[in-house]
Amino acid sequence: MPKYVEEVQANGELGGTRLSMRLSFFTAALTLVILVLYTIAGPRLNSALFGQISSEGLSLVFQLSVLLFPLVFLQLLGGFLTTMLQTKGDFFTPMSATIIGVIGSTAFIGLFGHSIGIASLIGGQALNVFIVLVVVSIRLAMGNRTTKGTFKNGKTRLSPLLGASIPLAIGSVIGKTQPIIERRMSSGLPAGAVSTVATAGQIVAILSTLVSSGVGTVVFPRLARESASGNLEAMNATASRALTYVFFLLSPLVAILATSTNEFVKLVFERGAFDSRATEQVSETVMCMVGVLVFGSLGTIIAKLVYVAKPVLTGSVALLETVVFALCCVVLVPELGANGIALSYSLGAATSIMFSIVGLFLSEKISRSFLKSTLRSAVMFVFMTAILSAVAETTKDLLGGQGFLQAVGIMISVGVGFLLLLYPLSEEARSFTKSAIGKIMTSLK
Repeated sequence: MPKYVEEVQANGELGGTRLSMRLSFFTAALTLVILVLYTIAGPRLNSALFGQISSEGLSLVFQLSVLLFPLVFLQLLGGFLTTMLQTKGDFFTPMSATIIGVIGSTAFIGLFGHSIGIASLIGGQALNVFIVLVVVSIRLAMGNRTTKGTFKNGKTRLSPLLGASIPLAIGSVIGKTQPIIERRMSSGLPAGAVSTVATAGQIVAILSTLVSSGVGTVVFPRLARESASGNLEAMNATASRALTYVFFLLSPLVAILATSTNEFVKLVFERGAFDSRATEQVSETVMCMVGVLVFGSLGTIIAKLVYVAKPVLTGSVALLETVVFALCCVVLVPELGANGIALSYSLGAATSIMFSIVGLFLSEKISRSFLKSTLRSAVMFVFMTAILSAVAETTKDLLGGQGFLQAVGIMISVGVGFLLLLYPLSEEARSFTKSAIGKIMTSLK
């Protein structure tokens, strides 16, 4: 996105479109090369990485991977087109396309899951990608009717973009090794450890997405524009405000997890083979992954700031996080089991955030005012979390043993407490409230 914004600023919409097309052709060629190499060496690679899986399982992994490779290219193409829309301030279309795609994918799996089995997952994913690609392409075509020019002999060069994307690619590849390390470490644990970590990870991932995905999506184009124009002060202010929002949104979730994780896991998951023992194990693991929720949510903003301001740090951050995760696994897993893996993820996420901030500060991409603002937000987060935890604990005691009613009561009490704390602590909240009251009063007149 940063390079796309720079291209649009330099050569207009036509330059940005030209860059996206050339990048799409390059990605298609690269995907084809990787597919050919994987077709040749994939079976041996899978055997080396996932040796604990049976030969039938390895064969199925290889076949599904070959089918998924074309979808990877289409997903990347959809990502390029989504970037073009987001830089224009259109976030509604990508969101709508994603929702429609998920509905279509779910319907496909439901209709054909019994007849074609696991292949329905591939078909559902393909339908999802196709829907997103079509919706986003139509929206772009409608918005670019007035764009005139030629795609031939343009000044757009692909090499600067590829050079800037190398650190991101390296960081992504290194980061993807963490699940492999997790599987290796958990394979020697008692039965159920893998599913415990996976379930806890899904819970934390959903919560983290709720907190930071929307903020990160909206902020990224703005950070890219401010970085491209060299306005570091504005970029610092944007990132600082985004982190403040994330800290505020984290406080009620962390408060609920700190006091009532077991109650919510029991309500949502405990049925059938998922007994009270499984509830206790998953709840403990979720608590150990609170660091992933906090630092992972903050990392959604910090990672984008790193990429637009100092992309060379991306690979180093991912490497350090992976090394810390692996070392912590070696030390903690023998003693703590699945909880050791969860704590290792939390410590790795915390390390990556700290290293990113230090690297940005030493390279003079963030200012002291940014650090002070972030520290103030962190202190407010701790204060609000402590208050809301007390509210959640009190509500839990008052509604003890009520199951669904207890969970709803906790969410309502924490939500009300959050809003009451937000007003005196947040200037934006006060401004929004005053504006809303003013509009209501005006409409009544």
